[in-house]
Amino acid sequence: MNTYANVIEILEGVNDTMARKLVYRIAQNNPSAVVKAFEGLHGPLVDNEIRKFAKEGNSKIKCIKLCRELTAEGLKEAKEHVERIVSF
Repeated sequence: MNTYANVIEILEGVNDTMARKLVYRIAQNNPSAVVKAFEGLHGPLVDNEIRKFAKEGNSKIKCIKLCRELTAEGLKEAKEHVERIVSF
C-alpha cells in the first residue's frame, strides 16, 4: 500500500480533535507543509462560508466582517474579496 493510501485510511477514522492534534504534530516537523496545505484549502473554504452567509440573507457589511474574521484581511481587502465572490 502506498503512503497516500495509508494516510487516507488513517484519516477516515479521525475526529476533529484528533485531526487538530495531527496537524500540530505535522507542523512541529514540517511547518511549511502545513502552511502550503492550508493555503490550498483556506481560500475555497472561506469563499464558501461567505457565499453561504450571504445566501442566508446577511448584509454586505456583515459578510465583510465575517471575511475579516476568517482571513485577517484589512477592511479594503475584505470588501474587495466579498465583492469578487458575492453579488448583492
